[in-house]
Amino acid sequence: MKLTAGPTWLAAVVAVLGCLLLSFRHTAADVSIDMNVAGDTIVELPGKKFVSQKGATSAAGTFLQSGYQTFRQAQLGDKEATRVLLKAAEQTADATDVLYGNDDMALTQTAYLMLTYALGTSDVLKNWTRADELATQVSPFLQRQLRTVPETDPDFPYVSLMAALVYAGRWGFAANEGNADEGAVRYVRIAAEAHLTTAQTTLASWYIQGLHGLDKDPATAFTWYRRAAESGDPYGELFFGLCFYYGHGVDKDQTEALRWFQKSADQGFSEAEYLVGHCYSTGQGTGQIDNAQAVHWFERAAIRGQRDAQFSLGWYYNTGLGGKARDVELARQWYTKAADQGHQDAPFFLPSTELIFLLASAVDVVYPYVAVLRPYYATAYDWVIGVVYPAK
Repeated sequence: MKLTAGPTWLAAVVAVLGCLLLSFRHTAADVSIDMNVAGDTIVELPGKKFVSQKGATSAAGTFLQSGYQTFRQAQLGDKEATRVLLKAAEQTADATDVLYGNDDMALTQTAYLMLTYALGTSDVLKNWTRADELATQVSPFLQRQLRTVPETDPDFPYVSLMAALVYAGRWGFAANEGNADEGAVRYVRIAAEAHLTTAQTTLASWYIQGLHGLDKDPATAFTWYRRAAESGDPYGELFFGLCFYYGHGVDKDQTEALRWFQKSADQGFSEAEYLVGHCYSTGQGTGQIDNAQAVHWFERAAIRGQRDAQFSLGWYYNTGLGGKARDVELARQWYTKAADQGHQDAPFFLPSTELIFLLASAVDVVYPYVAVLRPYYATAYDWVIGVVYPAK
């Protein structure tokens, strides 16, 4: 039967398109990166004086290697790799403790593990209860390092950052400190001024939230994020971009935000990869929607375990947008992965996978017959996107 442009048929087309347009807000989940975070994870190993590998047994040497990998993968947001490496780091730390007891080598490994849990960039890594336990173990060691390592020593920034986190959490030796906030700010500032990007992003986040006795100061936070970003730190680049995205300490500028997201994503940071995909899927900072580019970046982040990207990739498989063949089973798999990590919308989309597939297929069927209406529903589409994703 040949379709005619009668009122009933138009109503049906409008209904189908309306469902898809309303659902389109989920092609990329709303930007969910929270500016209110504790900070970064350590990237570099400290210098030779604080952690000396001379005479290290294979167990201690293995920890240094696996510990560095854990910190690096954690910063880049690779949850799958982090799970494996963190387990290895815990096991090797136990072995090192058996071999060294209260030796500085063993205590250093424990201190780094404490720092990793305290500054975890994801739900996989952040574990303040475990950080508190480890801080109690290394408290005497850190106090001794604060007394004996000169502030001019290249290792002091690392010691300072560890001390700052102990004060901030009121763990270990800071549990009963009346001026713990003062200690936290003092030591994180020392580390930040010494160009330790981890400390710079941590201090910036405290200014964003107004933590530890600091007044909320987006302009100062912007300055510290900029210093970390301009040093090439992927975490700093991401949050510097978010300053432009949200207008923290600077005028909103989506194009500049995307530029910094891209720098971070190019270093393999999964949160940044997701945000680049988000920008392409909504046209923010790009000038137009590019679903093929969105899928590319969502896929990169999803494989690393980023849940918003997993959900978005499921949507693209569900609808067949972005060059992906429409595939209900793959859509379900990615929705499930996102749901398993706590994505709020994924559980609601799982039962609707077949319906979304059918609606998308219906649009394919009617599309050739409604070319004359393209200018009208394109305008409606642009209006919906403008409502869901207002100009920043």
